[in-house]
Amino acid sequence: MSPGDRNSKAKETYMNIVNKIRQLFDNFAKIVRQTFDFIAAAARRIFAPTDDKYPATGIQPFEGDIYEERREKRHQN
Repeated sequence: MSPGDRNSKAKETYMNIVNKIRQLFDNFAKIVRQTFDFIAAAARRIFAPTDDKYPATGIQPFEGDIYEERREKRHQN
């Protein structure tokens, strides 16, 4: 193996390592960006004006029956 072959092989290995490190940093930056976008979208939804389409009904009176045990306790006191 000639010295030129060794140099080109070493250079190729070095470039492969550099490319792998670059990919690693790119993937890390992508994950950080996606995480930030996810949290920002949740914050926007939490603090956005309501988008409810429910009618304004106000307070509704209770028209049901009192639980039987509760009724008995009220009458004992």
